[in-house]
Amino acid sequence: MAHAESYPSPSPAVSPPGHRESAPAISRHDVQALIVQLTAHAARVAQVNPWLEVWGRMLALRLAHWPLAALSAAQQAQWQAWAQAQPDSPCIAVCSTAQGDAVCRGCRRTFDEVKAWPALSLADKRLVWARLLG
Repeated sequence: MAHAESYPSPSPAVSPPGHRESAPAISRHDVQALIVQLTAHAARVAQVNPWLEVWGRMLALRLAHWPLAALSAAQQAQWQAWAQAQPDSPCIAVCSTAQGDAVCRGCRRTFDEVKAWPALSLADKRLVWARLLG
């Protein structure tokens, strides 16, 4: 009698390559909750996106500032909101310009910058901040 070869049967714990298990059922409530979350996320991204576009261009071109006139209305509104949320002045109440120093030892602004600070535009203030932090 001839001997028949037998092949081991695959283990039930091992799935063949390319086999996908069926996905668990998702309830209608879960889908609706996910849609609400994604919609809220998309709204947040849409609010930030105009400013991120400018920021990305500034980084790519290695620019310290971007002309405000080149911003869209949405970008200008976002920039204004961001700028107004930042500290207004780098002053730490140790002003040495009052004693005749050309550059303050406390905040490192020049005498002219300290004197003109209240009248400076937000863009000009951000340029001074960039210099101080750079």
